[in-house]
Amino acid sequence: MQESLPEISTSSNQIERASYAFLLGQTNVWFQGEQQRPFASNQAAQKDEITNDKFAAVSQSSAYSLSDDSASTDEGALQNNECTKLTQILKLQDGMFKFYDIDSRVGLNGSRSLWSFSCLHDEVNSRFFIWLGDLPIEKFTKSTFLNLTNFADKLSCKQVVLIMNRDHQQKNEYQRLLSVMDAQRVSKRGMDQLLTAARITDWIQLYALYRIELQ
Repeated sequence: MQESLPEISTSSNQIERASYAFLLGQTNVWFQGEQQRPFASNQAAQKDEITNDKFAAVSQSSAYSLSDDSASTDEGALQNNECTKLTQILKLQDGMFKFYDIDSRVGLNGSRSLWSFSCLHDEVNSRFFIWLGDLPIEKFTKSTFLNLTNFADKLSCKQVVLIMNRDHQQKNEYQRLLSVMDAQRVSKRGMDQLLTAARITDWIQLYALYRIELQ
C-alpha cells in the first residue's frame, strides 16, 4: 500500500524537500521525512533547518530504521548542488515546483545508500525531472528506473525527463538501456521548451535529455 505524498510548499528564499527511499529490487517506495532546507546554502545551515524529522514505513518489508549514511555531509552538499543546477537550467514558475530526494538502498534491510537521486516536480506542466549528470550506469538499474517512474506516476505526472551530461563516458550504454525503456531523446526544439532561454546554447552543449511519457 502506497503512502500518500506530503504537501511541500516553496518560497523565494527557501525550498523544502521531501526524502523517500526504496530497496533495490523491490517496488515499495516509503517516506523518510520532510526536510526544510534553505536554498543554495551550505550543508551546516541546512541541518539546522531540518524539521518534522520522521520515518513512516508503508509496508512491513520496509519497517526498519535507515542508517545515517544517507544524510552524510558530502551527499547532502551534492544534492543541494544538483537542485541548484535544476533550477538554473529548467523553465519553472516560481513557487510551483517541489524537490524530492529519492534514495536507492541496498544491503541487509536497506542498510546502505547506493545513490540518492535529486528530482524536481514541475507542477504546472506535470513533469518529473530526474538528475543523472555523470551517474555510472551501474547505479541506474531497471529496478531504479521503475521505482522512479512509478513515483512520478503517483504524483500524477504526465512525463518523466532524465537529464544527463552530454559527454557522459557511458552514453552509448545509456542510449541502449533507455531505448529498451521507451525513453526518447529530446530534440533541440524540445529542449528549447524545457530549458531557460538565456543560456540555451550552453545547455544543449552540456546536457542530453530523455523523456518518458506516462499518460
